[in-house]
Amino acid sequence: MNRIFFGLFMVLALLFLSGTATADLTPVFEYSFPASYDGTGSTIVDLSEAGNNATFDSPDKPLVDNRPPGFSSSLMSITGASPYGRHGATDAIDLLDNDLVAAAGGFTFDVWFQWEGIYTNTRKLIDYAGTENLRTNVNEIQFIISNSAYVLSAPIEANTWYHVVAMFDSMGNTPYDGAYPGDPDLDGIAYLYLDGVLVDSEAVTKTGFGDSLDRPIGINRWAGGGGEWYQGLNFNPSVYLGIPEPSTFILGGLLLGLCGLFLRHH
Repeated sequence: MNRIFFGLFMVLALLFLSGTATADLTPVFEYSFPASYDGTGSTIVDLSEAGNNATFDSPDKPLVDNRPPGFSSSLMSITGASPYGRHGATDAIDLLDNDLVAAAGGFTFDVWFQWEGIYTNTRKLIDYAGTENLRTNVNEIQFIISNSAYVLSAPIEANTWYHVVAMFDSMGNTPYDGAYPGDPDLDGIAYLYLDGVLVDSEAVTKTGFGDSLDRPIGINRWAGGGGEWYQGLNFNPSVYLGIPEPSTFILGGLLLGLCGLFLRHH
């Protein structure tokens, strides 16, 4: 009977946490890495209606047969580590332009990841123009706004799967002229959720600097053309315009907590 209850908790948790609730979100892209990608093909197909495909830098590299618990064994992870070394970038640029972000009310990064515990310098999971990104650094997952002007963070352990959601809420603000002529700034609040729990938040300014760079969104690397390869595991990265309802994370965090409690006592 205990196994039945645990299985039910896991199903509910994964329904809420395998991706953010997208009712109020507009996809920028939703990527997955099926086994059919293994060792062949340069295109990362956008599974959303946005159609923002990405291109692998090294399409001949194998995928990693590892994924968060509960997901189909047909889905793989990517890593920047040798001999796998898969990373790439969207084919489109300026996908998180401040005018677009303001009109949508914010933006959201969503990805499952596992830190390998070796590389403690900057390693990018999702990176917009080098200015807004999700990265690991030392033993933390970090949400970076405006080229490290703001750093939201939470400690992580090696070889452990985490689901991270990072959000920028524009709070109804409109873009305004800032330090970069022609590329307006935007004020708001940044939030970092880890496994459905809010771990950090801060009032921030998303500058227009990244918009003037005409860069794509990097997957497993810096968006500017390479470097800062993510050496851990990167699974199902997604980006959205808009922000999800907070209730998604409250309920999701509760379910994950119950799962953890079960595991500690059985």
